[in-house]
Amino acid sequence: IRHFEFSLIAMLLHGTGALLPAAKARRHYELSAEFSTTYLSRFGTLFAPQTQEIIRTLILCTGYDAQVDFAERLDPLWQQVAHAIGTAKLLGQIASADYLDRLPELFDELTLTHPKGSTGEIQPQSVQDLPSYFRNFVEKSLKERYGMVYMYYQFLSADHSNPYLESAEKHLRRV
Repeated sequence: IRHFEFSLIAMLLHGTGALLPAAKARRHYELSAEFSTTYLSRFGTLFAPQTQEIIRTLILCTGYDAQVDFAERLDPLWQQVAHAIGTAKLLGQIASADYLDRLPELFDELTLTHPKGSTGEIQPQSVQDLPSYFRNFVEKSLKERYGMVYMYYQFLSADHSNPYLESAEKHLRRV
């Protein structure tokens, strides 16, 4: 139950940094992680420092350029939880029905979190770059960074499909 509860808290707090004034200058998930520690410490012993660190680490794993090795500080079950949350953030956003409409906003976020030339990964500069970005960054992240936890969904489906991947592919075909 702890894993479920802490995961929910991390998911609920992972976007709070985007609401802070500094979000235009810093990565919002880093601000969210800092905010979570400050916020949860207000509850005293209910959220011990070790618990705050687990939630903070789970939030850090949601960034586009998240260093998933943050999760390696956690025990193996928490690592799986971190990978699931990172996968949900990345794949859920791309599969969202309004994804293509939100691209200008998301490009701004990617420019901040994934500056051109900062890594070997591609940064989409326009909608036309999305297919390449999906193949070279998203798919690679889902497989390598997040341990292919997206595959679990296919076990829940009678036809072994993954509607999130199907929705993302549909968006890519529209581009």
